[in-house]
Amino acid sequence: MKTLIEIFGKEKNIKIEEVEEKLIKNKYKESQIFDAKAIKTIEEDFKESHLIKPVISFLNSKEGRGLLCLGVSTGGKRNNICEKIVPIKAEVIVNGERLRALISDNVGTIPVVHDNFSMNIEVVSDQTMGNIFLVEVEIKDRNCVYYSKISDYVYVRNNDESKKLTLPEEIVFINEKIVPRIILYADQMKEQEEGVRFNLAYRNEGLKPGKQVSTIIVIHSSNKELKPTIKGMGVSSLSGLNIGEYESFQINLPSTSLIYPKLPTFFAHLFIPTKNDFKCYIQAEIYESSGKTIQEILISYENKKEKIEELKRDFISYLSMN
Repeated sequence: MKTLIEIFGKEKNIKIEEVEEKLIKNKYKESQIFDAKAIKTIEEDFKESHLIKPVISFLNSKEGRGLLCLGVSTGGKRNNICEKIVPIKAEVIVNGERLRALISDNVGTIPVVHDNFSMNIEVVSDQTMGNIFLVEVEIKDRNCVYYSKISDYVYVRNNDESKKLTLPEEIVFINEKIVPRIILYADQMKEQEEGVRFNLAYRNEGLKPGKQVSTIIVIHSSNKELKPTIKGMGVSSLSGLNIGEYESFQINLPSTSLIYPKLPTFFAHLFIPTKNDFKCYIQAEIYESSGKTIQEILISYENKKEKIEELKRDFISYLSMN
């Protein structure tokens, strides 16, 4: 988990003097990944606004993570700067395990996914006054929508605020999650007489079957003389788009074909006509009935060993496209 390390340089054995130095003396500000709250009671309204709301907003954010510091006050709406340590008494939150239960029991997901986020709680003790709780959370499944079981609201982090979504915003947000997410991947390299061959397949990382899939693939080789080819079901060359060392292809699966979640769907072979070292960059735009995925993949072959790296992946829902 990154956030504690980014702020304190470590994730364990944090002392109250370090909290004072890093947050108060340095006038640390609330941000996309940091929120601070002073808690005097644990009644329902405080539980919602001071615990569940910021945690859910972190989990629904693009980063999918954040640190909630309980026991430090800020200037509120006047400013978002950490101003004072306000230790939490045992009668409010007795210990870290009780706090973990309060949060875990009140965070829900659509769809229901068990063990859907990780949580690390670092307790910073003031022997006479109480405790500061550093609650670090991080998602495990980006396809979930997180919501409060207390209010049924969805929150998303917006800079230093935990924003409650309006109904239209919720519809778009959920649609972007509960959809097929079709990605391209290559594996199982085999040497052939005149070069090397890779399997090309789709994998659905989303939560619904994908249908009506069409893909544009552009391959850029480090060797201008290489002419990579793709052969398989529904593959056609787009030679009119080629410039220099670029090779372009379109893949159209039959309209009745479905790509099921987590089930690989092989559709073609990528052939590189050399056994010498090379690098090939693959740019793919994968269109499906709910949205499109943009990917960049690097395939390298050095000293008879292949390496396949995903450099970029972005999913765009059609509902959110301008």
